[in-house]
Amino acid sequence: DNPFKEGATMFLWYSVEPLFKSFKHGSAKKQRITSVDILAGFEDLKKVDQKKLRKLVEKGNEMQEQLDQVDKEATTRLEHSKNGGVFWSVVQAGNTTRVQWGAIGKDGNVSEKIHKNEVTAAKFMTKMIAEKEKGGYV
Repeated sequence: DNPFKEGATMFLWYSVEPLFKSFKHGSAKKQRITSVDILAGFEDLKKVDQKKLRKLVEKGNEMQEQLDQVDKEATTRLEHSKNGGVFWSVVQAGNTTRVQWGAIGKDGNVSEKIHKNEVTAAKFMTKMIAEKEKGGYV
């Protein structure tokens, strides 16, 4: 059973990196680990593993804060009338981009990507915006 989503399977992770990578894709409402305090058995882990998890949580929280701040200030949001109205948006913070899409009025889905550098992230944004506009988004 999954305590975060009724009727869904809860996966067991044997490596923490893929778990944290999975947080960058999927529903915008997806539960994320924002504190080691919510991890059952955390104190039973080896100190080196505790340190690794703390670092991953801190890094994830920092990235989310940066993207959320930029999201408020400089989001490119496009809409299309297809399927009753859909949206697509993109934002960049440093070398990371966040793309969100879905039905207008819904939370939709999110995909966060870390690029080689800020220039590559900016090129990705420019390319994706051009593709969406070519497809009829305004």
